[in-house]
Amino acid sequence: MTGQRQISHLDNLEWIRKSKKLLNALNIGFLLQDMDDNILEVNEALLKMSGRNREEFIGHNVSQFYSEKEYKALRTGDLLQIDSEYYQGEYFIYNKDGTRIPVLFIVSINKNELGEPVSENVLVLDISKQKQFQARLKAANKELTAVNEALRLHQESLQNEKTKLEAILFGIGDSVSVFDINGRHLLSNPQAHGIHKKKRSVIPLEACRDQIVTLGRGNKQRHFEATVKEVKDSQGETFAFVEILKETTDQVALRAREQELQLIKRQLRQKTLASEILSTSPAMDKCINAALLCADLESTVLITGETGVGKNMVAAAIHNHSGRRNRPFVQVNCGALPENLIESELFGHVRGSFSGAVSDNIGLFRTADGGTLFLDEVGDLGMPLQVKLLHAIQDREIRPVGSNRTYKIDVRLVCATNRNLKGLVEKGLFRQDLYYRLAVIPLMIPPLRERRQDILLLANHFIGKHSKKSRQKTGFHHDTQRILLEYHWPGNVRELENVIEYALAMSSGPMILPENLPVFLLTVPEAVSPREPEKEPANNAIVPDEHHDSLAEAEKEAILDALWRCKFNQSRAAKELGISRVTLWRKMSRYRDLQ
Repeated sequence: MTGQRQISHLDNLEWIRKSKKLLNALNIGFLLQDMDDNILEVNEALLKMSGRNREEFIGHNVSQFYSEKEYKALRTGDLLQIDSEYYQGEYFIYNKDGTRIPVLFIVSINKNELGEPVSENVLVLDISKQKQFQARLKAANKELTAVNEALRLHQESLQNEKTKLEAILFGIGDSVSVFDINGRHLLSNPQAHGIHKKKRSVIPLEACRDQIVTLGRGNKQRHFEATVKEVKDSQGETFAFVEILKETTDQVALRAREQELQLIKRQLRQKTLASEILSTSPAMDKCINAALLCADLESTVLITGETGVGKNMVAAAIHNHSGRRNRPFVQVNCGALPENLIESELFGHVRGSFSGAVSDNIGLFRTADGGTLFLDEVGDLGMPLQVKLLHAIQDREIRPVGSNRTYKIDVRLVCATNRNLKGLVEKGLFRQDLYYRLAVIPLMIPPLRERRQDILLLANHFIGKHSKKSRQKTGFHHDTQRILLEYHWPGNVRELENVIEYALAMSSGPMILPENLPVFLLTVPEAVSPREPEKEPANNAIVPDEHHDSLAEAEKEAILDALWRCKFNQSRAAKELGISRVTLWRKMSRYRDLQ
């Protein structure tokens, strides 16, 4: 009966009714229980928090909502007793569906006129979001502010009720301020004192919506998520506004820092990629930037360009700067394998599927699973294999030769070709649908003749790569540089590397001289324009073709041809070749069958 008289008394107090509304607006649960833990009253916030109705609370004992062990822990040790009339602590309540909700309990003891304890006021704060936020920001040592202060609750005085509300606000980590309908400040928690120096709301109270606000100037700016909620009385009339400011300064700073780091990483990756692919030409810089942009994508890349321009190097760079960099990078030259073997190499086979299949082979697609598969010279694939490749790209699965089982694959595809795939499509030699699947991101590497500023850069790089310690070279004679720059380089970077390797072998001095170069470089009268077909070479202009095994063999043939034409008159042959008689003699001395 004592508890009932208390409830009746409390309900007759207008301020208490308003305070309950305020507690509901702040989503703070309220529970009134007698000294035996029998529940006498609850508010709407607690019902919403627990997912239960009033009948499931009123008249029931708190112990019914916990196991015996949990209830014992709740009453004996997990709540911190401040004094004989007030204690607080973190525990949990069960949602109706059995979910644990972490909460903060704030408990005060109510006494009668004789000073005897008769009931307990329990405030229940849902701290699940705070717990989640605390966990996410553990690295930054962000933790929720515990309840700073709570004062004794007395039912006899309205002033004491206000004090108790202030104590509740003190325990909330965000800035909370209460204003009347005219905007006059009523109360606030300590977190708001440093913000509301003039006791004014930072946003229009009548807006009653969320806003992003920035306070302060210069480097002292603070960022907040501002929310305004109305507090209404029993008649539905608004009598107060609650302004809640959740500081996001650290989050804004963190996002800015993350953007800065992403920019730095991007710049670093760009420098790294540029160091992997030596170039100073704008055309090649454009290609490098495009490769960097598409590296983190999963789209298929088609690299085109003449033989020897470095398509495989660009493909490897794309993989090395992608999210698959720690997974396999597998490459295969589609033009180097017979058509009857390429299918088995790509998709695998089972034992006994064909003659010579003595064991299972998983194939290159499954070998590259999780990584990148580089198909070089993809334009050389036959039509039947094009169909199977298209199926693998569309369905992301492959079937080994001789097997009825399919395997899912996770492969980023990078392809390269020196052929005109569009032209092959028009001739019916390459599937149009496959072409568009491969050319999602096309990259064209310019030939060496279109980026002549790279010739000497690459040539010096190859000197360092191929010269032995005992035969270190200081560089090129200026006439040698001129020859290298004027040559049209049909074999591009690969041909340049072969020439430098040959010149290093033929040179005995500290500098590479013109006479150390292959003869065909010395006898080419002018560079061939990249937009014009190559002219038939003069009798004395011998250039290496696909039948020559090496640059040395090409030089040997050029000298022998000149000697035959000049009836082995070395002076005339040297003049025809455009070299001195001494240089011709030195070159002939390297080939015994020419002496």
